[in-house]
Amino acid sequence: MSRRAKILKVSTAATVILGAVVAWLISGTEEVSARRNLEEIDAAMQRAGTNSVVPAPRISAVQAGAIVAKLARERKINLKDYRRPQVEFNPATRQWDFFYTLKFPGMPGGHFDIVVDESGAAGFIGGL
Repeated sequence: MSRRAKILKVSTAATVILGAVVAWLISGTEEVSARRNLEEIDAAMQRAGTNSVVPAPRISAVQAGAIVAKLARERKINLKDYRRPQVEFNPATRQWDFFYTLKFPGMPGGHFDIVVDESGAAGFIGGL
């Protein structure tokens, strides 16, 4: 398989992942359903990782999502006040990125990022 075909396959998987994340965010589902959507993201990442130039992440989207939820609780952030996050795995930094914005009506600075690296360490990048 050519390098271009591999990159196209990864891009297609990323689109599937993004679609699942957006559906998860828009639907306002409960934790069980949210977990199911993150599992779909993991499955797409695994499919992309089998024949990809970029290795699959060592921790799953579900595991990263649990770490993000724990950090948000520790910082007393109610994630129900925010839209579903934009979730992305950055292969260059090997980190999961969860970007949250306030639901309408928002406010200036009503957004934040939580990044989770492959060791499970999380960092808060705030606009709060």
